[in-house]
Formats: sequence, C-alpha cells, structure tokens
Amino acid sequence: MLTFKPQPGPQTAFLASSASIVVYGGAAGGGKTYGLLLDPLRYLFSVPGFNGVIFRRTYPEIVLPGALWDTSLEVYGPLGATPRIGNLDWTFPPYGNRISFHHLQHDQDKLQWQGSQVAYFGFDELTHFTESVVSYIFFSRGRSSCDVDSYLRCTCNPDPGWVKEFLAPWVDREFTGTVAASGEIRYFVRRDGKLKWVNPRDEPDARSITFIPARVEDNPIMLAKNPQYIPSLKALNPVDYARLYLGDWNVRREGLVYPGFGDCIAA
Repeated sequence: MLTFKPQPGPQTAFLASSASIVVYGGAAGGGKTYGLLLDPLRYLFSVPGFNGVIFRRTYPEIVLPGALWDTSLEVYGPLGATPRIGNLDWTFPPYGNRISFHHLQHDQDKLQWQGSQVAYFGFDELTHFTESVVSYIFFSRGRSSCDVDSYLRCTCNPDPGWVKEFLAPWVDREFTGTVAASGEIRYFVRRDGKLKWVNPRDEPDARSITFIPARVEDNPIMLAKNPQYIPSLKALNPVDYARLYLGDWNVRREGLVYPGFGDCIAA
C-alpha cells in the first residue's frame, strides 16, 4: 500500500498540531507546500462531506512549472484521486470529497466565497495576502458541513507586516510578553480591533494558534534532489540570506538599499 508521511521534525509537528490555526515556515525550502497538501489527507478518504481549498495570491503561482498544482500531482496523483485541470481540483474516493486551488489577488475576491462551507483552509505564502482577506475567508466562511471543525493551515517566509504582528510571541524580538516556543499553542481574541493574548479558561471565545518554524535542513528529501540549494541561499544578498536561509523575521530593507549584513536592523 502506498503511504505518505511527513518528514521528522517541523513537518511532523505541523501535521500533529491540534491548534485551530497553524502557521508553518520561516525560511525557504522547509517543505511547506508539501505540508499543506499532506494535511487534509487524514480526512479526505474517511470523512464524508470533508472538503478543502488552498489559496495562492495569484493564478500563475498555482500553475507555473513546479508550483502548487504540479506538486499536487506528485502527492495526490498516486493515491487514486481524480484531477480536473480546468477546475484545479481533485476528487477523492470513496465519498467524492474535494480539494481545490484558488487565487485571491484582490481584496474584493474574498466576497466570492460568501455562502461557502469549507472544512480545511490553506494559505500558501500567508504574507502575500492582506489581513482582511485571510480574516474574512476563515472567520466568516469557516463553517463545516462534516464532522471536522473548520481549521486553517498556512505557510510563509519572514516578512514585516501583519503576519509578523500576528506571530509576535514566536518571531518578534521586541515582543514584550512571554515568548512562545515552536509549536506552543497560544489563544487570542480581538478587542476593539486589536489582538489580545488570553487564557482560554477566561475567554470561551478564544481561538488557538501556533507557529512552527522550519529551515531547509529540515527537508532532506528536497536537499537530496537539490544539493546546491543551500549554497544558492547563502549567495543571496545579506537581508534575503537572513530571511530565507536563517528564517529571521527581524531584519528589513532600509528604503530600496540593502544594508550590509552587519547593518541589518530590527524591524
């Protein structure tokens, strides 16, 4: 029997987390897209009515060679699922459950999902989306018609902005609260539009979230096929080297000029 399983380390932790929202990544090459595709397999063959959608910001990011759709062919193709290339979706036996791929390039595109009921949401490269789109899609459309509560899985590389603020306990050196460990589940609510970290015993409406960083060294299968990938990452300019190889969220560009590595400053 053909089986798929995650690689030991962060990818396994990503698939094992019980948090409602899990963000995975922090550097390039950590096996993030494979993680998004593997996660719903636990339900696609066994839970009637289970369905999911994985988003990229633009259509080309789904269909370019080696991108999300091509990767899905490697994962879902050998499992007996049926692809519909024109629709960018897969149907799984025995219940006809589906995983589809869509883009959300503009904020108004989120309104196309009114009335939908989705169990599994995936956002590939979370920092490419606006907070408005992600919040609307998950928190207002996260209604499941099966026995699995709706949940959200995301991947990302480090980037300043709303995602860094959302993941501050894990990634922001200037976070003033208690720092969170990789995979540690925290709980939040929104009060007056602002994120507040809370104890779930005191806030029954709190949602759970965690962040699991991964680096290219956590993906030995990819490195075996691409032994020059680490040298390529090390050849990047200093800021992108810090972001994409080291997974550092606390460096930034100074205007349009890349500072020297010693001059990278906290965001």
